[in-house]
Amino acid sequence: MLPAGRPKAYTTGVWLASVLLLSHALCQLAESKNPCPGSAALAAAASASLDVVQQAIAAQLTPDTSLKVTDLPLLRPRQPWPYRNISTALDAPYPTTNSSNGVTYSRLRHAPIQNVTAGLMQWWFRQNLERVVYYPWDGGNYTRYQMWHPRDHCHQKAINRTTWLLQEFIVASKNFTRKDFQGFNASSEAQINLNMSVRSLNATGLTLSYVIYGYEMTKLTHTWRNTAKGLDVTSELWVGNPSLQPQLNQVANCAFSRGQDPLAVARKLQQHTVEEFGNLEKVLPYLYSVRNVG
Repeated sequence: MLPAGRPKAYTTGVWLASVLLLSHALCQLAESKNPCPGSAALAAAASASLDVVQQAIAAQLTPDTSLKVTDLPLLRPRQPWPYRNISTALDAPYPTTNSSNGVTYSRLRHAPIQNVTAGLMQWWFRQNLERVVYYPWDGGNYTRYQMWHPRDHCHQKAINRTTWLLQEFIVASKNFTRKDFQGFNASSEAQINLNMSVRSLNATGLTLSYVIYGYEMTKLTHTWRNTAKGLDVTSELWVGNPSLQPQLNQVANCAFSRGQDPLAVARKLQQHTVEEFGNLEKVLPYLYSVRNVG
């Protein structure tokens, strides 16, 4: 059952229009190497064969939620060290999409993270990452979230105890700030701008989900354990839900990638995640040391 205000069943006229849009979208798919010729076309394609619940989910997936100038920070930290490269990962196979259900999966095992423990990771994800702290590497003051990844991160806001608004780029083409207000268009940049539910946070890891009407449409996990070589971390991503129609999961993938190739964006997210966890080696011990300052 859907919550109040659920969409009514299609009338015959709307159903016929959906079928025509489906045919058009399938033609686009056949002619284009990009599996996402346009989220609106894909949503229409999906709606022709989905039940009312899945149509409602598709409608929630397709609105444009690109980052806006007001979401950008005024300034960004100047990080003096290079970002880790995905080539340093112990295992980072290219993401795949299941041909039977349309779910995209990505797995990444990081090189050991030095100077960080499982307990420190728990502490980190329980903090207010929007708190402004002194950044000793350039003498400025920034939020903890910006310090974690200076090029890509914008905000991580706690909506409530179990929901975070994540606003970040995925390997941005430049260090976007509010001074880019003239002609700024984030639609071409891979990005995350979602309310994510915190499903679990404990001694072994973190699980975040993007949920629509009770269905997990995106799930991101980081599992970790202490080892003699450093913190062993594995990051996994699922886009789509195996209990739903493949057509809807295609819409979910195209919403995730914002019309770009979903597998290419998932690969970019692997690189972004390598950079994030690599930065924790330097940033997290410092932030813990000044946790009671100010």
